Amino acid sequence: MIEQFEDFNIEEASVQELDSNNETTGTGEEFGCVGTLSIEPELQQVVKNCGITQLKSVTKTAYLNVTIAGHINRSVANQLFGLTSDGLITGVKALDKNAVSKAMCFTAKVYNMDRSEFKYIALPIIQNISGFVKEIDNAATEVAYVELEFNALFDKNNKAYYEAIDTELTDEVAKSKWMKEFKPDLVKIGGESV
Repeated sequence: MIEQFEDFNIEEASVQELDSNNETTGTGEEFGCVGTLSIEPELQQVVKNCGITQLKSVTKTAYLNVTIAGHINRSVANQLFGLTSDGLITGVKALDKNAVSKAMCFTAKVYNMDRSEFKYIALPIIQNISGFVKEIDNAATEVAYVELEFNALFDKNNKAYYEAIDTELTDEVAKSKWMKEFKPDLVKIGGESV
């Protein structure tokens, strides 16, 4: 068992579309270059009071706030922003008034500092909450990252985030499907990988 793992570099990120039941609908496609990934919980506190005295407090995670900055592949950006070509001539996509971003599953490989180990990560249900984002700066000397914000929701197994270090993950089916065909049942005991 690895005692220390420094999350240092993200590679091979991909996304899969989800249907209305939050099940993946096909093989994942490459996300693009991920520059930064930030994940923080959105906490809810439940308290038990007697008058003005607090007797008990429990803090629970409602969902995860996820920020991804990078260079996103065009087809993924179209899905995330809800751009469509419906009713338009060939080659034209547009942001419709009723555009809805598609829910997706996000997976990636995260390497340690000396690249001797990597781990798989998965956010099984992410929903773009930043909407359509675009910035063009004619004076820039570097192409800016697109920064997107997501809510990561809990899946049918009540999990919002998964990770597995490659050398500790012994299931070869899970390893082979994690990046492009991740499903919660893939990593559940008695699930798809058995």
